[in-house]
Amino acid sequence: MTTTTATFDFTLHWSPAGKLVLTRADGTQHEGVVPVRAFPISAAEEGLSLVDADGHELAWINALADLPADTQAAVQRGLQERESAAGGCEQLRHAQHLDGGHRPGPV
Repeated sequence: MTTTTATFDFTLHWSPAGKLVLTRADGTQHEGVVPVRAFPISAAEEGLSLVDADGHELAWINALADLPADTQAAVQRGLQERESAAGGCEQLRHAQHLDGGHRPGPV
């Protein structure tokens, strides 16, 4: 049986402004990184992309479990924030659908 250990050429941390920052081995930093699940239903812990604010992929993670604990925690926080925001948008769309998309005007 062969065991391989994944290596990554980046670190992740949260800035004081609450943005996820990816730092490459050469020192290049990308602020506002967003983790995105490739397969959110069938393999939620595998196949994650780290993208910049423009949606360009900066790094690929085969499995969350391959990351060091502090990096895992940073990715999980980013996923929770993204998915919480998406859930809020979905709830708003659902509410708009229920009332035909109409919102009361100014009183």
